[in-house]
Amino acid sequence: MKIDKLLQDFLFHCKFEKNLNQKTIAAYTIDIEQFKTFKDIQSMCIDKVDKDILKVHISEYSDSNAGVVPDTFAMRFSRL
Repeated sequence: MKIDKLLQDFLFHCKFEKNLNQKTIAAYTIDIEQFKTFKDIQSMCIDKVDKDILKVHISEYSDSNAGVVPDTFAMRFSRL
């Protein structure tokens, strides 16, 4: 299954089944959209995403966002 579809399903689940706050959904959406643009991840199958891909994504994010508060950084990547 493609990642893009799984991420859409996850956001649907958060919004309609878990009834999460709209601000939480917005934060999740931002993080997911950012991850989807990473190395054209949206066209990959879920079984191709491994810890090495996530490590590179986290490393590149931290390099370009050096001033991010550690708690924000941890929260952003706990969603992935």
